[in-house]
Amino acid sequence: MTEEENKICRKIHVHLIDILGKSIEPDIFAQTSITQLGKYYFNKLLDVDNARDALVKAVIRTIAPKNLKFDSMDDYYLGCCKILGIEKLPKEQFTAVKEQYDELIGTRYTNLITRIDSEIQHINQDLRITQDRMKELQRRKSTYSLMRDLSDDETEVLTSAKKCNSLRTRKAIIQFERQYLQQSLAELCNCETADEIDDKLRKKALYLSTDTIVNAEMEFSSYRSIIEIVEDDLDRPYALFYKIKIYVIGEKPGKIFI
Repeated sequence: MTEEENKICRKIHVHLIDILGKSIEPDIFAQTSITQLGKYYFNKLLDVDNARDALVKAVIRTIAPKNLKFDSMDDYYLGCCKILGIEKLPKEQFTAVKEQYDELIGTRYTNLITRIDSEIQHINQDLRITQDRMKELQRRKSTYSLMRDLSDDETEVLTSAKKCNSLRTRKAIIQFERQYLQQSLAELCNCETADEIDDKLRKKALYLSTDTIVNAEMEFSSYRSIIEIVEDDLDRPYALFYKIKIYVIGEKPGKIFI
């Protein structure tokens, strides 16, 4: 092989690993078999300057796993995928990732934010009513009427004050949950366009295509846990267990950097 051919081979190698290996072009997720995907990569390598079939094949044979045999073109297509570590079809992984996203972010997260905002609004209304009642009781002038027991007013003021404290505490918890929920899911929730969302989902799908252990459900499990915890807290607001879980989860990211 000449020096010029060696240079071309190095370019093919770089293009395969550094360009195609990181590419999330939609065409990658349209291929319906590993062989078709490998053919797509192979043809893209032919687009490298001065590349030709023989040089592309030489690069694939050199860097592919040693146990691969190259008796047909399909073997070279498979070799491209093996070099890039692709074990599962990106098209299938993208479908699975999209399903997880639609369920967790498109539906449950959206509904959860609406519930939280509605709950905060309800608490604010309850606070105003309770505070107005306290002010009314405190403005009353003392009388010596035998028909009125001042201790009743004092008891109601104290009860209302406790209720206000409880409402403020509950509001603070829900506001924290909303903030933590948004921060934790910001990677997927802060996308401004559908194309930006698709790009992020394709990156996850491409990663999952190279992992034989992790699937889409596992990849989204942390998002699911956070959503479920907040849902549980809204359904059972005084269940201490879930408040502790929120606290523990909130502490974990900080401990990583200690």
